[in-house]
Amino acid sequence: MKAKTNLIKVQQLPSGDNLNIKVYKFAGKGKKKIYIQANIHGPEVVGILVAKKLVSHIQKYGGNFKEFIIVPSCNPIGFNQQFIGQQIGYVNQLTGTNWNRIYKNLGDNFKIKGQVSMAEFKNLLLKNLKDKKVKDTDTESQLALTLQELSFDADIVLDLHTAWGTAPQYVYSFSEYLESTKKFGISNVILLEKDTFSGVFDESHLYPYFANKTKIKNFKLPKQVFTLELGSDCSVEEKDVESGFQKIVSYLSYQKILSGKDMSKDVIFDACELKDFIYYNAPKGGLLVWKKNENDYVDKRETICEIHEILSEAIVKVVAKNSGKLIIKFNSHSVHQGQKIAKVMTNLKKLK
Repeated sequence: MKAKTNLIKVQQLPSGDNLNIKVYKFAGKGKKKIYIQANIHGPEVVGILVAKKLVSHIQKYGGNFKEFIIVPSCNPIGFNQQFIGQQIGYVNQLTGTNWNRIYKNLGDNFKIKGQVSMAEFKNLLLKNLKDKKVKDTDTESQLALTLQELSFDADIVLDLHTAWGTAPQYVYSFSEYLESTKKFGISNVILLEKDTFSGVFDESHLYPYFANKTKIKNFKLPKQVFTLELGSDCSVEEKDVESGFQKIVSYLSYQKILSGKDMSKDVIFDACELKDFIYYNAPKGGLLVWKKNENDYVDKRETICEIHEILSEAIVKVVAKNSGKLIIKFNSHSVHQGQKIAKVMTNLKKLK
């Protein structure tokens, strides 16, 4: 099966050169449309090779889908941002905006009188998207709306990330999708809120539906949307690429899109709500020494790490406020007072 490819211009540089995203489109005879993108944050690079591996897999084996769109690097602006050889593309350097907070709430510009069908509601969203593409001409909006348009009518949407630091795999999901979520075989699940919108890609797909569900006849979510965190940023390990690829194939196999191994067998799943996925900040400045590793369980009042002060012999312990699971360890070991250093899942729920 051969992909049709095209380039979409994202930004023209002062030199006159263009930055483009490359889009792979496969056409099939199935019923569902699948959309996968990676690398909205420049340093989160594992997903690029996972996406490219999916392209190769479909080219070789095909699949059961109507359309399959893959965008391995959806933000060349962020991907190209470096400072002294270190990737820094988490925010737009021209504005300071987080690249994963640029997406638009497509339900913000119209009012519904009475009730509408799902098809009518989708048409309202699509019209709003097209109107915004004409009116919102800044780089961030144009990139966001381009990606939202590419994925608008997809039945399955996957956004591939890695954590900002050292981390295991975890997945953001809505509670409506728990059975499907488990089919990735990713043991850590963060449950998203349905009544907030902060400009994130997964929210942009589903928030308008949640916000208007009482106004849509025979309401049912029209798509499944997940954000996958496939390990640590700023590095590419072959094992991480292979693992990420297998986890996605496992889910798509469950959805009868691709053939693959079920990675969810014998996995013990931990879940917490987004509000219970909490940051830890450094109480003092100094050198950070970890006492726990990512994916370790921690008990309340157990030491997660220590901070060694430079101008004294003091060693400050950072202890767990609640029991939970250490997910992200931020990369820097020389830390400022108040700097984020870790992120922990708390109020854990075991998923059966």
